[in-house]
Amino acid sequence: MHDSDATHDAPLLQLEQVSVPLGGRDIIVGLDLEVRAGERVALLGANGAGKSTLLRAACGIAPASEGRILLAGEPLAALSH
Repeated sequence: MHDSDATHDAPLLQLEQVSVPLGGRDIIVGLDLEVRAGERVALLGANGAGKSTLLRAACGIAPASEGRILLAGEPLAALSH
């Protein structure tokens, strides 16, 4: 395996045990998710299931109360400084 292959296999976006509260309720609890470069992911669920909250957390707009969010292997919080 070449280094470029290892980099391609590494997740571009990684959520580890992420929990996100919203309005006094835990909307997302202990979520794990990996998305690699080139992958397409669909979020499906009923209204109020947390789809938009998950996207906001992955972008750093909605703060996670627990867990880690990594973008290209770097903690999302470190990238915003």
